[in-house]
Order: sequence, then structure tokens, then C-alpha cells
Amino acid sequence: MWKMLRAEADYDSDNQITSEEWNETKKLDYDYFCQLAEEYFSSDDECALGNFISGRLDFKS
Repeated sequence: MWKMLRAEADYDSDNQITSEEWNETKKLDYDYFCQLAEEYFSSDDECALGNFISGRLDFKS
């Protein structure tokens, strides 16, 4: 999934994503970070913004 997001963000296909390409529409402040952290630990949706880097947590042994 990360490769797909990277391909969509890299408009000029130079394998480097600039801030203009990533489109910084929301600044990461403390409240937004807490929202993403809560989503990371409570969501099973692998496509959720809080989970897009590592996917959902799997607590199964």
C-alpha cells in the first residue's frame, strides 16, 4: 500500500516526493497526532490514515 501512495504522490516520477507533491493540507499538531495515534491503536482498517505506514496491529500469537 505504501508503494501505491508513493506512486500517487510522486507526480514527476523522480522517486522523490517533495512537500508540494505530498500536498501538506493539514499541519501535524499535538491534537491531530493524538487523533492519529488513537486511530492507529483502535482501528482495524489498514487504509486508515493512522495505519497507512505499518498497517493494523495484529495481536494474534
